[in-house]
This record gives sequence, structure tokens and C-alpha cells, in this order.
Amino acid sequence: MSRLQPAGSVLRGVVPRASLGTSGRSLHDRRRREGRAWRPLGEMRDHKRLLQGSILVIGVCAGVLIGLGLAQIGTLETTKLCASSLATSQWPKWLGCAMAVHENLAGGLIAAGGALIAGWLAWSAARDQIAFEKQRAKEDAIRGHRIKLDQEKQMLQQIHAASRAASKFGDEIKGKVANSSSPSPHAAALVELARSQKLPITFNWYIPIHLGENPLPSMQRITQMGNQIAASALGEPSAAEIYLATQEAHAIDAIKELETAIKGIADAMVAQVARVEEAADALDQAERS
Repeated sequence: MSRLQPAGSVLRGVVPRASLGTSGRSLHDRRRREGRAWRPLGEMRDHKRLLQGSILVIGVCAGVLIGLGLAQIGTLETTKLCASSLATSQWPKWLGCAMAVHENLAGGLIAAGGALIAGWLAWSAARDQIAFEKQRAKEDAIRGHRIKLDQEKQMLQQIHAASRAASKFGDEIKGKVANSSSPSPHAAALVELARSQKLPITFNWYIPIHLGENPLPSMQRITQMGNQIAASALGEPSAAEIYLATQEAHAIDAIKELETAIKGIADAMVAQVARVEEAADALDQAERS
């Protein structure tokens, strides 16, 4: 029976440091400190919409002026000219004159510009709504990944607690067996642990069976067996040794069962570390997308 590698060293060798925090927000907090956290969507959307609207209005006004200017240049009747040249034109008097002379053209240009602005307003509202829905879906996905990461970390902590408790108990049994002078060292080791009240009684951790071999049943069996053997091995030493000999095979089987469970929980811990790393990567990708 060998001692398991300490849980902290296993984690440091496999899981990125950012994913070891107690909260799934650690990756986002790290990127915020690095200046890479996204700006609020509403702020970015308002600034972008204001800039686009301003450019569109300026473009419509410029289009109206260019259209009236071209109309003035192409006018053959001198009575309809609002200025003999650009240098002699008076602003905004020239604009009023050109609009009066080319009333139909000015009305058409202004109507076209108004329709263009109205169409842009409708399109930008639909675009912003779609962007809002996408952002909300992204935030929901990030929240789900954070919950998943927290759950996986909590399970990893439970597996660590079970691994440490089982390994410590197994090492104590191993030490008692190695130092025992009894012909039935395994049974005698359980008796010694029971009489020194070192057999576990309560367990403050729980591991689902599907994650690997659960050491809890083996530890409970050894505790029950040790107390039973200790209670029955009272009296004359020779009689006690005879009784221990009858229980040696059962003690060996129980201890081997615990060894198998310790190996299983170690494998489960490695698998759970991979799950934590996978959940952390999924959260990182969701926040970067």
C-alpha cells in the first residue's frame, strides 16, 4: 500500500492556476486586470449608432447641396442663377434661392434623404435588438459555464477529502501491520487501531460511486471489523491469538479492498482534474467569443 501523491501537487501539475479558485469568475477577473474585459454592449451600441447617424445626416445634407449645385451649374437661364460664381454666392441665402428655383428637385432630394434616414433608423433598431439578444445569450452561456466550473471544483474538493482520508487511514494500517509481532499482523493491526480509537467513526465527505471506487464502504467495513475483533479478542492471550488467526484472512481481504478503493479514488481524482480543466477552458472560450 503506497501513499497517494498529495492533492495540492497533483492539482499544481495538471490544472492551470486560474482554474483553482473557488469561483468560476477567476478567468474573467484575470482578463479584466489585463485590460481585456469587454465594454458594456449598451455603451458601445449607443456610441456606434450616434456616429453612424451623424455621418448619414451629413451625407444627406451634402447630397442635397451637391444636387442643387449641379442643377445651378446646368441652368441656362440667367434669371434662375442664384450666383454668377461660387465666390460671389452668399450663404445661406444661396441655398434658399436654389431651393426656390429648383423646388421639385429640392423636394425630391429632401424626401429621398428623409426616407434614407428613416430606413436606417429601422434597420439600426433591428440590428441593435439582434445584438442585444446575442449578448444576452452569451451572458447566459457564460453563467452556465461558471456554474458548471464551480460544480466540478466542488466535486474535486470532495474527492480530495476522500483521497486524503483514505490514504492516511491506509498508511496507519500499513504501519501497524509492519510493526506488529503477532502471527496475525493484519487482524492485530485492526485491534490496535480500535483500542487506540484511531478507527474512523464519522465521515465528512461523500463521493458518488460513478466517479471511481468509493473508499467509504471499505473504511466502514474495516472500522466495524476492527471493533468487533477487539471486543472478541479479550481474555487469555493464547485464546486471543487463536481468535485473531481465524480473522486474519477477513482482515487481509478488507485491507486489500481498501487498497483497491484508494487506487480507484486516485484515478477518479485525475479524471476530475481533467473535468475541471475542461470546464475552465469552456468558460474561457465563452468569454473570449
